Amino acid sequence: MKIIFLDIDGVLNNNKTKIIWGIERECVTNLNHILLKTNANIVLISSWRNLIIEGHLKLSGFEYLLRSHGVNCMDRLVGLTPPDDVFFERWNQVEFFIKNTKLEIDSFVILDDCEDFPNYPDNYIQTDALTGLTKKDAEQAIEILGLK
Repeated sequence: MKIIFLDIDGVLNNNKTKIIWGIERECVTNLNHILLKTNANIVLISSWRNLIIEGHLKLSGFEYLLRSHGVNCMDRLVGLTPPDDVFFERWNQVEFFIKNTKLEIDSFVILDDCEDFPNYPDNYIQTDALTGLTKKDAEQAIEILGLK
């Protein structure tokens, strides 16, 4: 299974987004390109996952939220990383997920704008918060997932 560890702020939106909790169409188009080419699944690493952790949404409800913004993720949102109070750094959260999941992960890519992932430098794409996920980032993600 191919996995995209997905942050949202600075990946699916950018600093030009005027709406709190907004999602930019161009960034979604670039994510959809990755999903189409790789058939990858998504694990949330974004602080938006707190909507699930705190019980405001279920995983299926969050998937619906993404789909309502154009993300082609039907049955592809397969998990989220542990709460920040368990591991504050995202790299620890990703590592915990990888080591403890029952999913068989063949390859993965981490899309985040601000965190450092020292344990997975070859799987990490740092997006620019001013632009969000670009076409170039999407092509690099496809390559990391093993399809180039």
